[in-house]
Amino acid sequence: MKPTVIFTVLSAVYVLANLCLAQPHPDATTTLWYDQPAGDWERDALPIGNGRLGAMVFGKVDIERIALNEDSVWSGATVDWNRPNASENLPKIRELLLAGKNVEAEALVNQTFTCVGGGSRGGARGPWGCYQELGNLNIEWGTDVDSLPLNKWKLQMYVTGNTRDPRERYQLIGKQIAEAVKPESDDSGWEDYVVADGKAVEGDRRFNIGDGAILRSRVTLTQKQVNELGVLRVSSEARNGRVYVNGEQVGELAGWQAGGHDKFEADLSKLLKVGDNVIVIACSNYRRQGQLPVRVSLDPKQIVTDYRRSLDLRDAISTVSYKKEGVTYTREAFASAPDQVMVFLFKADQPGKITFAASLNRLASFQTTAEGSDTLVMSGQTSSGRQDIPGMTFVARVKAVAQGGKVFTQGNTLHVESADAAVLFVAAGTDYMGFAGRHTPDPLRATQDDIVRASAKAYAQMKSAHIEDYHGYFERVSLTLGDDTPESKATAALPTDHRLAAFADGKPDPALPALYFNFGRYLLISSSRPGTMPANLQGLWAQGIQTAWNCDYHLDINVQMNYWPAEVCALGDCHTPLFKLIESLQKPGAETAKVYYNASGWVAHVITNVWGFTAPGEQAGWGATASGSAWLCDHLWEHYAYTRDKDFLKWAYPIMKGSAEFYLDMLITEPTHGWLVTAPSNSPENSFKTPDGSARICMGPTMDMQILRELFGNCIEASEVLGVDDELRKRLTDARGKLAPNRIGQHGQIMEWLEDYEEVEPHHRHVSPLYGLHPYDEITPDGTPDLAKAARVTLERRGDASTGWSMAWKANFWARLHDGNHAMTLLKLLITRGGRNLFCLHPPFQIDGNFGGTAAIAEMLVQSHSPSADSGQASVIQLLPALPDAWPSGKATGLRARGDYAVDFEWESGKLERVTVHALERAVGKVTLRYHGKELTLDLTQGQVREILASEME
Repeated sequence: MKPTVIFTVLSAVYVLANLCLAQPHPDATTTLWYDQPAGDWERDALPIGNGRLGAMVFGKVDIERIALNEDSVWSGATVDWNRPNASENLPKIRELLLAGKNVEAEALVNQTFTCVGGGSRGGARGPWGCYQELGNLNIEWGTDVDSLPLNKWKLQMYVTGNTRDPRERYQLIGKQIAEAVKPESDDSGWEDYVVADGKAVEGDRRFNIGDGAILRSRVTLTQKQVNELGVLRVSSEARNGRVYVNGEQVGELAGWQAGGHDKFEADLSKLLKVGDNVIVIACSNYRRQGQLPVRVSLDPKQIVTDYRRSLDLRDAISTVSYKKEGVTYTREAFASAPDQVMVFLFKADQPGKITFAASLNRLASFQTTAEGSDTLVMSGQTSSGRQDIPGMTFVARVKAVAQGGKVFTQGNTLHVESADAAVLFVAAGTDYMGFAGRHTPDPLRATQDDIVRASAKAYAQMKSAHIEDYHGYFERVSLTLGDDTPESKATAALPTDHRLAAFADGKPDPALPALYFNFGRYLLISSSRPGTMPANLQGLWAQGIQTAWNCDYHLDINVQMNYWPAEVCALGDCHTPLFKLIESLQKPGAETAKVYYNASGWVAHVITNVWGFTAPGEQAGWGATASGSAWLCDHLWEHYAYTRDKDFLKWAYPIMKGSAEFYLDMLITEPTHGWLVTAPSNSPENSFKTPDGSARICMGPTMDMQILRELFGNCIEASEVLGVDDELRKRLTDARGKLAPNRIGQHGQIMEWLEDYEEVEPHHRHVSPLYGLHPYDEITPDGTPDLAKAARVTLERRGDASTGWSMAWKANFWARLHDGNHAMTLLKLLITRGGRNLFCLHPPFQIDGNFGGTAAIAEMLVQSHSPSADSGQASVIQLLPALPDAWPSGKATGLRARGDYAVDFEWESGKLERVTVHALERAVGKVTLRYHGKELTLDLTQGQVREILASEME
């Protein structure tokens, strides 16, 4: 069948001809906006958050789903994952590695040196657990038109003739579907399938894997129904297929990876007719995903004009507005940190026009009840994965306050009727009492108290307090990028999704990277605040019960990348949740160090969760990476390097010291060169060729050596600053000098392993041997030009296109190599291959790419180095070290540099014009400004501000 144009609810029913006249142009660097509602959670919906509470706003006109999150909603429990007596197998593993028998060593690690109990493979079902959605706030807007349930269907299973040839199978299925969608086709011999009230009442059939079915319904419509109805909705059980109306394909069902909320929606306005209409649904079960639908309906058309959906990054407010039947409707949404609630305002420009029904639900394990006439409470428990331990209790509470009209509850639904305006307050909490979070042993009472306090305040008062609090973070830094050309200005004025398409097509839009930078700062402020849980793989925002990769904390780059923008973007206080996670891993990490390595100190490997997992992962090929805890400790030092806060260092140093002590015990001597190396370990997730096959288990991968040089060096300097641990400092200095060095391989690249192995996957997403280029800085174009050249070769061999976070890391690498144009190439790939809402798509959505991209933009504009405390050397600030041609003009304010400095600077026509240096409260001594080979050293006192013209630099 020839494909036809797909009409979706997201576009065809929205009349937008007057939009440009009706709406002012937003700030292109701080506003995401769209001319249609969101269709997809990870690609379209817009996030709000206060660090602890979050939501994804779709902005649909008729039936809105606001996806809710609370940062401690986790399944799982604290258990002992360490394999008893694992250290007894360590000598044999090392013996095999020293003998070059990596394949045998990997097999032995898999058998004896992984965690017990299945580890993260248990996910939401097991004690490992996963981060989960809190639930959904559903808003159904009042209408005078009733939906038409489509209950009666004819069903036919796919007929494939039992062929084993996939191509022949697909051809047979295709022919069957092509015949079924013809309006004139006969379905008299098909089975009956009848659904009602969300379940099958006749013909129920559970799919086996590989099964498929065609459902056919003949619907007779009157002229009135054709005029009023037009939106087809199919419940989310139906997946892996297509939907047809009167012989035309109208869209595809969600695929096997879709979340449980991804129901099908399509606008049929141009296809429905008076009389008989034939609707066909073809669906299948693929990888245990997909069942027969249990709810299908034709719903009212939603024809509106002047539709606009936006997220203002300046004030952290999501807004939806549209005009329907002469009435302008406006919604606002924000997550208030001062009041610890999420707030949703609905208003109209005519009285009595706000009518809706609200409900709370989630995919599993909940109950919703009414509390009085204006409140709903949803509560439940996640699974602990253990019969002897109760799961975590979660609570969500919503209260309505209306101006005019009336508010009442009916069953488990909250109604607002004929109001002039209404506000919904949403509070949430859990009884998680771990290393971070709110610590509310009674979330029912806590959410009630939150709602009482918030609903007693005027909306304007709450909004003002929210904006003032948020500005305290966001306004610390600003960035403007431009080229002042009419073409760029025209592109920047487009809706965000159109801007992305134009940018991908080569249209100039320097304001778009500035928007991406500001969006990253917004996401960090919104998902990581003092006292909250750290930002996980999806920050704060996730949907479903079994989330991607458990939405946990990966320690081989992902959680670290989340915090790369924190210090340089003056958000060091948003860094603190990660510090609490690091602190919490010491005790379980000490047990792991003892059980696996018979070592002192503490260690964490590749993955962790809110329950303190520190053991190796369940598979040797990735789970044996031994440097996760050392990498985490870099963040402790970076906070000190930027702030020079000695009190913080006093707190952080024992954690760093414990990590270093582990590695001093864990390192072994490699006999060929006498180098100290880790064993066993991985170069994260990458494999190499050996005479016996391929392997990932190795000793002394380059990244481990770079990270340990950094950790040992930071501990050495910290002990000097604090005047402690002379003996340990000597041991660290000696060991640091014996670590395997960076070397250049046969292709001119930085060698990834001790041996110059060939990679199984040359374009692998991890670029681990360049850790020394970024985030560590032992490889630099000026200080180590040969290694910098080899780093460039490594990047060229890896290639540009990759997963989202990998492209973000590569952008940082190219910035450190002072190649702004190549960094821009990676940024463009990162931005344009992400969601229309600017979310980074791994795929699926992973927020680390957003944060990594934000950090890369900062690296392109300013880089800094803080010398050791006793060196007598000046701190160094490099200005515009990797400015791309695409950003000829711009201005940055508030970016931070190591040594406790802030810098503001402007440039025109690609050249620096002026810079202002702020010596903050702990800045001491001299600072050297560098710009394109020119230098100027300033001797500043604390609190001093100096403005320098570029012409003053030598």
